[in-house]
Amino acid sequence: MQVSTVKIKNNVVNSTVYIGLEMRVVCYYANWSLYREAMPILYPDQIDPTLCTHIHYAFADIDPLTLNIIPTELHDVQWTDRHSMASVLLYLYYNFKDWEFPGDRDRDAAPDSQIKFDILVKDLYQAFNDEVKKPNNTRQRLILTAAVAADPKKIDHGYIVQNLCGHLDYVNIMTYDYHGKWDDVTGINSPLYRSHTHLKHHEEWKNAVNIYNMY
Repeated sequence: MQVSTVKIKNNVVNSTVYIGLEMRVVCYYANWSLYREAMPILYPDQIDPTLCTHIHYAFADIDPLTLNIIPTELHDVQWTDRHSMASVLLYLYYNFKDWEFPGDRDRDAAPDSQIKFDILVKDLYQAFNDEVKKPNNTRQRLILTAAVAADPKKIDHGYIVQNLCGHLDYVNIMTYDYHGKWDDVTGINSPLYRSHTHLKHHEEWKNAVNIYNMY
């Protein structure tokens, strides 16, 4: 079955940049949703756009030679229509080990990846603003956002938080990483507050409110 982001775009509420403290309900649509067995399969046109203020599509790849965005599904041509992004993506030559956690020493990130990530976000912000100022432009400014770490150590090593928050329209904190198959006990997936069962001192930060305050 052909996958089309057009159906999502036509159904999603207007993606005007949200400013201030308006609540966002961000939903992710992962392309592997198509390959589940039986009933869990979810097609793009089955998404109820009234549930979310924003829908994120996961994931797209980047061609290492042309630096163009490559759709994971080759027939999903809508992702290749952002030619203006190609020049911005030249900044990938800054040799990021991983966009997800710049500065992460456990992943052998380059020592200067925090600075380079900061420059990338700043330049993307400027490029998005410049794009809408072009003559005859009819598109709204692209929303600039990032999924960011929920671990204080990764935050300290990976981001210049004040700059990051000054250039992004909003951030998504990956609080779903607090618990996983690596744990020997279960826990709330994305806890809002600290649980009384977190008796170890190093686990006290594992709640959303505590990490939100770092941003």
